[in-house]
Amino acid sequence: MRSSQLRKTVNRNRNRIRNKRKTRRNKRTKNARGGKIIKLLTSDGKQEYEHDDVTKDIFKVYQLKNGNKLLIFDGKMSEKGNGHGKLYRYASDGKMISMYDGFITGKKKQGRGRYETYDLNDMLVSTYDGTWEDDKKNGEGVYHKIGKNTYDGQWVNDKKHGKGVESGPLWDGTEKIGTIRTEGDWVNDTVVSGKRTITKNGKITSVYFGGLNGVMVRHGRGKYTDYENASETVCAEWDNDKMIKLLQPHEVPSGSTTQIIPLIKPPPTARRIIQKSPLSS
Repeated sequence: MRSSQLRKTVNRNRNRIRNKRKTRRNKRTKNARGGKIIKLLTSDGKQEYEHDDVTKDIFKVYQLKNGNKLLIFDGKMSEKGNGHGKLYRYASDGKMISMYDGFITGKKKQGRGRYETYDLNDMLVSTYDGTWEDDKKNGEGVYHKIGKNTYDGQWVNDKKHGKGVESGPLWDGTEKIGTIRTEGDWVNDTVVSGKRTITKNGKITSVYFGGLNGVMVRHGRGKYTDYENASETVCAEWDNDKMIKLLQPHEVPSGSTTQIIPLIKPPPTARRIIQKSPLSS
């Protein structure tokens, strides 16, 4: 009798100690993670694990609260937040805001990946396929705004910076009258020089090479050819698309009109990240 009571007492004390240790461990994990981690679930949702009980890489669905939004990671992730998979972001009403498919380091987009954004009607708004560093577009990639422009070129800290090509529809009010394509130099998200080609009804109607004011408008010295008017070529200086001075051909730069000066400091590995994309395999 006494032996049985003694065993029960020992077991109760042992369980209390274990519970205290687990509580302290859970608090440490919660504090270390900012109190954001909810749980890790298996893909079929049948089992649940507290994060501090997971000690190795596992295939799971990873949920955490971020303000009034919800992030769900479906893939392979280590305890340090490194891995590869899909990261979904949802609004508080349950509608998906964005989806990232690619590599992650420290729970940030890093390496090669595809990023999609959605509106409140679950319609695709934009896509980006390219390289990332520290959760920002860095290196080379293609950004497409649905129904609008596409930019294919270099990026630094989420901004178009370096060599690139942007193309999209040309509008006259609400009427689409053709396409416009600019191949040139970008600084801090702004195009400063390059070749601008306008096409209407499948035919090139004009080509301009020279300075631009950031919105594909002629600005500075350049050469303009109008194929709709007897292929007339004009060398001139422009101010926000207004010609202010005629120039001789030798006064117009024949190459790139702008020396790119980094207005924003690129990260250490802004060079192209050599990491195979899971999307291209």
